[in-house]
Amino acid sequence: KKKPPQKPVPTSSSASSSSSSQEPKVKIMLRVGQDEAKPVMMGLKKPFSALKTMWCNQQGYKETDVTFQFDGDTLSLSETPEDQDIEGGEIIDVKIKKGVKPQESLKKKPPQKPVPTSSSASSSSSSQEPKVKIMLRVGQDEAKPVMMGLKKPFSALKTMWCNQQGYKETDVTFQFDGDTLSLSETPEDQDIEGGEIIDVKIKKGVKPQESLKKKPPQKPVPTSSSSSSSSSSSSSSSSSSSSLSSSSSSSSSTATSLLNPPSTMPIRTQAALPDPTVSPSTQGVPIEVKIIYRNKGTRLKVLNGAPLQVVFNGFIQAKKISDAIRLKAYLMFEGKEIDLSQSAAALGIVGKSCLLLKTRK
Repeated sequence: KKKPPQKPVPTSSSASSSSSSQEPKVKIMLRVGQDEAKPVMMGLKKPFSALKTMWCNQQGYKETDVTFQFDGDTLSLSETPEDQDIEGGEIIDVKIKKGVKPQESLKKKPPQKPVPTSSSASSSSSSQEPKVKIMLRVGQDEAKPVMMGLKKPFSALKTMWCNQQGYKETDVTFQFDGDTLSLSETPEDQDIEGGEIIDVKIKKGVKPQESLKKKPPQKPVPTSSSSSSSSSSSSSSSSSSSSLSSSSSSSSSTATSLLNPPSTMPIRTQAALPDPTVSPSTQGVPIEVKIIYRNKGTRLKVLNGAPLQVVFNGFIQAKKISDAIRLKAYLMFEGKEIDLSQSAAALGIVGKSCLLLKTRK
């Protein structure tokens, strides 16, 4: 009898590394007291006990002195982000026992990855990152476009702008939809698709200083040999001027479409009777509202005379919220719970209003 050859059993290290690399991850914001929340990437199916152990090792605390809270409730360490329907950007509060201070002896640094030596690796990764157009507006001036990485924090955009204009970063704040932007967030966190306006607010009386301006590195100037070769090719370029002019018109139309991108949010209609309190001339007027759920806003469109149950159902479907949470969820506007059978106009809700999605305990 001859036994068939057995396949090699994968080691625990290789199996864990391959499974961890394939596991989807989610961004979680950890907040200690009144400090600014800091982002941490975590596996969607990884228990919160792993996150707590990692944080305590980095900061120098005993795990028995620390608790994690989410939406005001203490987190079960056996649960995962998937169990809590966490999609990304939600805030978890870190609560430390009174009088407890971090100890250097408890700090454990994670193993560092080898730093790549070639500069081409960093440049290639940055070039592959998807970018989005953002319009920066200062006061009443015309908004100017800036290209930014979709996953790059707004702190990088603020640093770049202040260096170009000659301002201290402490004298400048960025606002989006009237709210101050968190510099740790990214355009992806704010659902920015392209063409949105960010307002630059400067402290009163503060003026730019030439000494603070930092010019970006300039491209090398072509040598005389390259300029002579370019002059010799000028005759051929003149013959193709007609084709270039036709292509420039098409590119200008493309630029216009970038500045005014089409809305990807469908107008959700419903087969219900019109609201008698709304004027017939405004029954079918669409308005845009922003629903905030777990510190993250999403814009949706709804007809002015349609019941708000429509936009509520649309949000639940778009975010794939579980039935367990949907049954406990409700909308609030200006501190009061909304009757979803009424229309936006009947409740005084206008365009760009913010609604808050809450869940009952």
